[in-house]
Amino acid sequence: MVTKCTIKSVFLLLVFILFDLTEAINPTPQTTAFRNALKGANLRCKVTQHNVQLIDVVCDLLSHELDKLFRMIQRNNIHELKVKKNRYGRKRINLYPLPPFYCEIIKLESFQIVEISDYAFVNVEGLTELYLEHLRLTQLPLFGYLPDLEVLSLSGNPLTHLTNHFDLQHLEPMLSSPRIFTGVELLERIDLYNTDVKITAYDMVDLPRLIKIAPPIAAPRGFVLDYGFRSKADQAFINDLRERAKRQY
Repeated sequence: MVTKCTIKSVFLLLVFILFDLTEAINPTPQTTAFRNALKGANLRCKVTQHNVQLIDVVCDLLSHELDKLFRMIQRNNIHELKVKKNRYGRKRINLYPLPPFYCEIIKLESFQIVEISDYAFVNVEGLTELYLEHLRLTQLPLFGYLPDLEVLSLSGNPLTHLTNHFDLQHLEPMLSSPRIFTGVELLERIDLYNTDVKITAYDMVDLPRLIKIAPPIAAPRGFVLDYGFRSKADQAFINDLRERAKRQY
């Protein structure tokens, strides 16, 4: 038998659900203005309200439109920015430093990006996940200070090495210089599907939190998923490298 209390509880639950859906659908005035600005610039983007503070942006762009998008996007607060290359865009481009804005997740996919400038993402506040997938990168930039970055995907790039200090001969002269991952100490996961990268212990000198490498074949010998190096000797070796890097940099 259905009681009045049960009916009241169900009614209140439906009210809360409806309120949440309304909040998720209704854009703020700032979101509406940004959406209209993108439309006025003829950029094929969908802007939705993620929550009261943040928006999600999904775009399908030609290569030369990417720079225009980043000029317009500054000072916005974004949860996820996903930009895919339009199938007609074949122009090869460089990616230069992005303007200041807040964004937790950036996904760039299928662009003919052949080079990314050093420190290209340091003006992006709150960046926790960065996906640079199916681009044309043969080497990585200096990422610089990205204190929140936890996930990096480089899948589908023609990369052969993760860093330019993949052995002791290359690392020694760079111990006193900025390296590709100097300042990215919270990185936990790297995806390297469809690349020719085989990570070495020397690559990991600036990545003390890295415990997830995919696919597993890209990981160094003795590296265990969700743990790190199995051998105490291997762990001591990488710790020694890190101490030397700290002393000399």
